[in-house]
Amino acid sequence: MERHSRIKRAQPQAGLFVLLFAVVIWAAIVLLGPLPPKWSWLLALPLVLLQGIMAWHAARQAFYSLLLFLPFSVYAHLGDSKISLPGEAWLFLLGFVGILQWITGRWPGPLSVQHPITWLVGGYFSWLVISALGSEMPWVSLKYLLLQAAYIGVFFFLLTSWLRQPSHWSWLPWLYTLPVLVLVVYTTWRHAGYGFVPQVNKNVPSPFFNDHTIYGAVLALLLPFWALRLLLPRAERLLPRWALLLILIILLTGIFLSYSRAVWISVVVIFLLGIFIALRLKVRYLVLLGLLLLSGLFFYRMPLQARLNQVSSERGGAPAENLASSANINSSVSNLERLNRWKAAWNMFREKPHLGFGPGTYPMQYGPYQDQQRMTRLSTYLGDAGGVHSEYLKPLAESGWPALLLFAALLAFTFQRGMALCYHAPRRQTRLLATAFVLGLVGYWTHGLFNFFLDTDKTALLHWGFIAGIVSLDTHLAAGRKKDKPHASQ
Repeated sequence: MERHSRIKRAQPQAGLFVLLFAVVIWAAIVLLGPLPPKWSWLLALPLVLLQGIMAWHAARQAFYSLLLFLPFSVYAHLGDSKISLPGEAWLFLLGFVGILQWITGRWPGPLSVQHPITWLVGGYFSWLVISALGSEMPWVSLKYLLLQAAYIGVFFFLLTSWLRQPSHWSWLPWLYTLPVLVLVVYTTWRHAGYGFVPQVNKNVPSPFFNDHTIYGAVLALLLPFWALRLLLPRAERLLPRWALLLILIILLTGIFLSYSRAVWISVVVIFLLGIFIALRLKVRYLVLLGLLLLSGLFFYRMPLQARLNQVSSERGGAPAENLASSANINSSVSNLERLNRWKAAWNMFREKPHLGFGPGTYPMQYGPYQDQQRMTRLSTYLGDAGGVHSEYLKPLAESGWPALLLFAALLAFTFQRGMALCYHAPRRQTRLLATAFVLGLVGYWTHGLFNFFLDTDKTALLHWGFIAGIVSLDTHLAAGRKKDKPHASQ
């Protein structure tokens, strides 16, 4: 028994040693000189293989090390597909190790298997699998399902097993932010070379972020965590107040210079919801406010549309004009093309309302479903110019109304349980952590009205990881209540 406990205590040290050894080897290969493009995947091979050893012996530390490397991942071609290295290779390896642990009985299983959000996540993915059986492009749907299985399997199901204590979850945004700060400095430095003009903002985060909107979305997801760290006592926040303020300034600078209108809107929503939570207003008031807002939009839709048709602000101007251009449906090509994609998704849903065209197939299938009157100079029939630009219309078009219904129910239950933690968790640190998760997710879901990034590893980790964090914290809170009940009855 004593020997077993010594081995168990030594596992984190062994895992950290393997991680350091892997980093040294990986850095040595990179410094030896450039490899031919077709052999570029070899740069990640030693790191990924040694990561597998670490994952087997110290799964939590293996995930922590993934947090440090994933933001630096870049896409490489693998046949006719692309893979993020070392991120997605590392991710698939962690999933494979998790399966081996389950087969050999080493995996303890998630703490939250009975939680309703866990069932909704499983139900949502199961429906994606069912809809893939009737896919118009089976091979495309299979590749998409494998990627989503890795994201959801590792970032949700395995995380609720590996991060078994509430204190573990604060390390997710903590460690992920460290490399992101480096990338913000890198991106800002590149942007400064062009005089911070908005016209080049799409390309300056490359090669680590393919688009400025993904870059901004990641920063917005992390922002609430660091803002709320300021409310913790000095002993619990680990960093002095000036360091926290510096991190916030760097994140806000990156968000502003991303010139992403959707990200700016999501930050406003995060701020307003933060005030709502700080005032400890009841959730039903927020729901009522949302219903009133939707009712107002419905009854005044004609005057509102006439007003929007008069907006002439364009992207690339002053920040206020850039934000106002998000309402320009008169001359903004970006906005008009987005409306064209949404209409195409709706037309696809009307043709196949129950199973859709198959997961991952929208870019290759939406062309014939565009309205000629709505097409712009950005429109294409080739499936090579992006997707539907919506987290909600994508599952509707690709997997039918059950997929959207399950996804909406997942978000609603996550928000409801997260808000309950914000208000009722016994420990202040747990309440603030849950609040950070809720604010980050709501900001991302707002951003999801205009873009879709759950097929990108950098955003999928935070999205599914934050949901897993809420489930884990809620499970621990429920377990604590069950332990207190016998004492209360006595």
